[in-house]
Amino acid sequence: MPKAKKILENFWCLDTEYLTTQGTASYLLADGDSLLMFDCGINNSIAPLLEQIKKLGFTPQQIKALFLTHAHLDHAGGAGTLLNHLPNATVYGQKDTIRHLIEPTNLEKGVRTVYGNDFYDRVYGNLVPLEASRCQVLDDNETLSFTSKKIQAIYTPGHAWHHHAFYCPEDDVVIAGDALGLSIQRENIDQTIYLPTTPPSQFHPEEMIKSLHRIQDMQAKIVCLTHYGVVPDVNQAVDTLSDLITKTTQLIQKNHTSDNEDLCNNWTDICLQQLPNSWKKDNPNALSIIKTAVRNEAMLNISGLRYWINKQLIK
Repeated sequence: MPKAKKILENFWCLDTEYLTTQGTASYLLADGDSLLMFDCGINNSIAPLLEQIKKLGFTPQQIKALFLTHAHLDHAGGAGTLLNHLPNATVYGQKDTIRHLIEPTNLEKGVRTVYGNDFYDRVYGNLVPLEASRCQVLDDNETLSFTSKKIQAIYTPGHAWHHHAFYCPEDDVVIAGDALGLSIQRENIDQTIYLPTTPPSQFHPEEMIKSLHRIQDMQAKIVCLTHYGVVPDVNQAVDTLSDLITKTTQLIQKNHTSDNEDLCNNWTDICLQQLPNSWKKDNPNALSIIKTAVRNEAMLNISGLRYWINKQLIK
């Protein structure tokens, strides 16, 4: 069972155990005697999340809000199931996030198209619809006040058109969802590598770069990713991701007729360019671990890039 990681005295990273440990997070913010939660993983994430909350000395009844960055299932697929355990919670999100999760038929259809039925049935299972009466839509810059905390919704498209990041000014914390990409951080490896998250079907490079800079311009003390944990250096992350978005879109523009295997290999090589050559030479074992982790992300992101370029070609 994973252990919740303390980020601040009143703020924790919880492991959703989606596919692996330390790959996908939920976040928990204490607000007096109440709790605010951000993202929740899939149905199979609910048991480990509730156990981590219990081990922190809290109860599900204390959770007053569940904020969802967007409707992708690794972030929100378990929301309907989780809500059955949270009698006092309201779900908050962008209008299309809430719409998709109240009536998840099209959401399920899209995910099955991307991942296939076998993967879907094995990993995601039955989606429990959210109760509309327990949901509230948030607009860009809308701010909610709780006991001692405020939460501001920040519209951050590019990964998905319905994506929000969330900002708590009292703690100067941004929960970025997928708006600031993905980071690979491993214990005993002194390098952090960033990856752009460009899945089907709503990836948009210009909007993604705008969202990166919107988060950067906030100059928050702490920025957290759903995949995974605290960003060590936001400026470095933004510079690296902006460069990778440009290079990977150029890759698909020039090679959209290539097969997926070649594109995935090229995408992996581009992402690994952010590691210093001297470090690669001196750390072959660590490089192998990182390369495997990057390659595991390649297919989904190539699929999104291919979906995007096909839309450009038929305009």
